[in-house]
Amino acid sequence: MVDAREEVRSWLSARMAEAGHVVAWAGAPDALEQNTGAPEILVIGVPDDLAALESFRGAFPDVPVVAWVEPGRAVPHLTPPFELASSGDGGALFGAVERSVPWVNLRRERDASRADAAAARQEADLHRRAAALLRDPDAEGFHELLLGELVHAAGAGTGVTVQSGCPGMAGVVAPYNQSFRNPRRSRCDTSDATRMKSWVDAERPR
Repeated sequence: MVDAREEVRSWLSARMAEAGHVVAWAGAPDALEQNTGAPEILVIGVPDDLAALESFRGAFPDVPVVAWVEPGRAVPHLTPPFELASSGDGGALFGAVERSVPWVNLRRERDASRADAAAARQEADLHRRAAALLRDPDAEGFHELLLGELVHAAGAGTGVTVQSGCPGMAGVVAPYNQSFRNPRRSRCDTSDATRMKSWVDAERPR
């Protein structure tokens, strides 16, 4: 939510919240460029100077912009997705926001598709590396390389790393994942202890 006047920002934010929309940020036009990342929809009270709005459109060409225009102010000419709402029509702003929702859904689907494609590329790269590694299992350092690849595969995407080996010595640094560690925790074989207890009970004097 962008407008040069604080009272207008507060009023517009309250109206949007009443309509069930989440206002993630509200500020003046000159602070718009300081925000990192793209909002799902930009609702802006059209300022006298359109430089900040034009700069935003250049940086985020696919973000829907809803311009709230007051009488006497210049109407911006932006590339779609773009909606105009007159300040003289109470329901125009919400109608313009609702018309922008399909664009938001398209961006979400696109981002999800990109994430799926990235995961598929990561999996294909893992298969390629595994196939290259297993071509020569007798090569020197095979087991160290295999361990590194397994830890790397198990922890891919976690952003946390662990090191096999001692600090300052040879080892493999790779992401850590609890799901990889759990099945591989060492457990003592209790079968001998069970037989020992049974034998002691059998030999106990009556």
